[in-house]
Amino acid sequence: MMDTMLAGAAAIRQAWARAMMEMVWSQWLVVDTGFRATREVLATAGGLVPGADTAPGGAAPDLAARAACRVQAGLAPPREVYDVTKRSQVDWLAWPSWARPSDPDMFEGTAREG
Repeated sequence: MMDTMLAGAAAIRQAWARAMMEMVWSQWLVVDTGFRATREVLATAGGLVPGADTAPGGAAPDLAARAACRVQAGLAPPREVYDVTKRSQVDWLAWPSWARPSDPDMFEGTAREG
């Protein structure tokens, strides 16, 4: 008689553990789906996906190449390419006139820099 009670207790414990695991897993799926959707929206919008292709300093490792590909496709380059610290990475003469800054050195040393 005691064996049947102990066997039943083990079955109850397994069922309880399975139910708890399914509850935790379903909550994880809800959170993970939100994160995946956010990453996809950011990638589609053309921005950087956090943590995907950024270097430790926060700049993309191949910013000039990525910007050149976007310009050749007729899209606006990433905003980071116009930053003062990254202007030297870009060959501005190879870009169409609509994508070039008016004069990259015009605002150097002023409050309007960048």
